[in-house]
Amino acid sequence: MCGLKDSRLFSKEYRILWIVWVLYGVGALALAWTPFFWDSVSVLSRPATVLYQNGFSDFHFPESSVSDNLPLSMLLALWWTVFGRTLFSTHVLFIFFGLALIHQVFCLCRDVMGRSRGRDFVFLLVLCDTTLLTQLLLPMFDTVMVLCALVCLRGILSGNKVSVVAGAFFLAMLRSRGVMVCAALGLFAFLYAICRRGMNGRLAISLLGRELLMFLPAVAVAVFLLLVQMRNQEMVFGMGEDSLWRVADWGKIKSNLISFPLFLFDLGKGFLWIALLAVGFWHGWKRAWRILPHPVVGLFLVLFVLFFLMTVPFRNPYGGRYFLLLYVLMPLLLGKMMFELMPAGRARVLSVCLMLLLGTAQMGWYPTLRVTQWDCSLSHLPYYHLRWQALDYLKDRQVTPHQVCSFFPADKTSDLIDLDKAMEGVWADEPFAEGASGAEFILYSNLSNVLDRSKFGIDSACVLQKRFEKGAVFIEVWKRP
Repeated sequence: MCGLKDSRLFSKEYRILWIVWVLYGVGALALAWTPFFWDSVSVLSRPATVLYQNGFSDFHFPESSVSDNLPLSMLLALWWTVFGRTLFSTHVLFIFFGLALIHQVFCLCRDVMGRSRGRDFVFLLVLCDTTLLTQLLLPMFDTVMVLCALVCLRGILSGNKVSVVAGAFFLAMLRSRGVMVCAALGLFAFLYAICRRGMNGRLAISLLGRELLMFLPAVAVAVFLLLVQMRNQEMVFGMGEDSLWRVADWGKIKSNLISFPLFLFDLGKGFLWIALLAVGFWHGWKRAWRILPHPVVGLFLVLFVLFFLMTVPFRNPYGGRYFLLLYVLMPLLLGKMMFELMPAGRARVLSVCLMLLLGTAQMGWYPTLRVTQWDCSLSHLPYYHLRWQALDYLKDRQVTPHQVCSFFPADKTSDLIDLDKAMEGVWADEPFAEGASGAEFILYSNLSNVLDRSKFGIDSACVLQKRFEKGAVFIEVWKRP
């Protein structure tokens, strides 16, 4: 097990890890001014703010709050209590999670690649994934989820039961998707144990009991948190008649069937698949299969099936963040193929080329295959300044939030998005108008992924007052008659 107390952490072997840690820390601190974004407003900022403001005296959350992430919300609220409720302190907390995740990715690459000279290149290739890097640099829930999943996965592969129990336990604390991923890892642990011992009915039952025993603490904490949520909220995320996790109609399922594979190719990931197919065809799939780490391939398939079942049949909208574990495993498998089948020099050159292609995907140069995944690339960064400009424009004209209909994710109060940078007065905590029909002004942006202005109530009678634009993002201020 690769732990922080390992004396080799300061050896030459870990030099690349230290370099990446430093670069990551500098990059994350440089973005420490960025407010909460996308789902992190509802998943992290809002419930943590409630707990912070009431001093943990009341766990009843406002209607429509997403509270099935209670332990992480409590940790964030406690962190604010000690270090202040600021964007900077929030970023520092998630930098610690990011450092731990990078460490786990390094150790996984070391486990798979061994002492191969290509290990460092594969490590960097994994971290260059557009979605993973974006999640690492900003306060996002999925960073913590992937960290716990990798701790559990590496425990399964190495036979370290403590890591399995700990990783699964904390993973089960993280929303519905965390519980689902935990279940997938439990299934993988069972299948992996059978493959190592050989198929036998009596042995399979014994192995099932032994593997499930390690996941019992995770099951217990997941059930406990569900009961806490049901006690403290009238509506439980993932349950109820209005839940997005209800089975979708056939039209929605067909749309999801189209979207599902595209998420695996979008934002530069198609270059990885092209490289994998080229290497496999050129050197032979039989040779490739012999050198691939079969447990990692098996986990990829288990997770692929899981993500299919938790996205395609349901009404719940999903994005690239859902597939982060696949984005970690895919370049790892590709790297293993490249450095085992190709001359080392060519494999290094190909790795660097793929890193550059993934890096350019952060700039939004490639057309997306579906709607833009704004929380999966850094091309959304201009949004923060544009939003401030739009709000300042309205404030200077004596407009108040209740006169404005805003777009997701800018439809929450500034106090939840900007924290210490929130505007003073009504703009800090007064909510926006609930619908366009009752608003005098409408804020619209392409960042919301809704391309039809009419769905925001913008018709031919509305007048465009101001358009703020930078890079691939724009925000418009419209006035209703």
